[in-house]
Amino acid sequence: MADKFIHITNGDALTSRLNQLFPGESFITWNEILCEGPATTDVLSEEFIALRTNFLIENFEGSTDRYREFTKQFENIDWPSYEGIVLWFEFDLFCQVNLAAVVHLYKYLDLVLNLHLFLVCSGKIDGTDRLFGLNELNDDQIHNHYKNKVKLTTNEVDLLVDFWNLYTSEDPRKLAAVSFENETLQYLEAAKLAHVTRFPDALSGINYPERMVLQAISENAISNERKLIGHLLRNQGYYGFGDLQWEKVVDKMSPFFTTNGTLCLTSEGEKVLISELNIIDRMKDDTQFGGSLKYDYFYDRTSKKLITA
Repeated sequence: MADKFIHITNGDALTSRLNQLFPGESFITWNEILCEGPATTDVLSEEFIALRTNFLIENFEGSTDRYREFTKQFENIDWPSYEGIVLWFEFDLFCQVNLAAVVHLYKYLDLVLNLHLFLVCSGKIDGTDRLFGLNELNDDQIHNHYKNKVKLTTNEVDLLVDFWNLYTSEDPRKLAAVSFENETLQYLEAAKLAHVTRFPDALSGINYPERMVLQAISENAISNERKLIGHLLRNQGYYGFGDLQWEKVVDKMSPFFTTNGTLCLTSEGEKVLISELNIIDRMKDDTQFGGSLKYDYFYDRTSKKLITA
């Protein structure tokens, strides 16, 4: 009998497409954005659900009913009837944090400890110099990625569990200090480095995504914020942020650029970009990444390490 898998995908758009490409298969959509906001270690626990629901309602127009729909997918599934779980996640910080959370969840569910975990991960494509999301692949490439799915070893599962445990700890220096280099999980280390640079720079008081906003305006003729967000989406590297995430970053940096015809940096914005002005006191808020507060730590560009604020 052919193996029977249940698939967990990184979003509704991919689930819809895979349903057409693999009719009859079972899919769960991981509708979360765990690279943003607070999170407890125990994924989908009552504490976790309450914390995440409140955060998404306040920041991303979420709702209690919508989050309930997300968690309900995992109930009443006949797990023993499946041979394994196929995880469809991408190369970026957004997806790698979600992937680590999913693996952590299933590591500690006794019901499915005997199920094998397989990974389908997009990113580098032979013959190209850019990274591709799963929905950017054509149908043949999707089928080929699925054919070449990788079974996660015990060590790789443990590596993802460690990533999640450290991501949800109060001290992000613990995560920054660990190397996640792995042939199968080839993008995990890059995602970790992207995460580390979300803490504010010690000289300017802004983090790297915020600096990207100023740099994009400084180096390009961009007429409005909508086009600015489009530019950031296309050139963000390993962050993997969506429109709403970039909108929030742009909004936070809006005091440092003008919007008359063409976006231009203010004199303060120019000084912040070249680290001649530190605006940490104006930027501080209660932003949290997993278990740690953004403004309790600085990213030191010289040592490439996190230091206490």
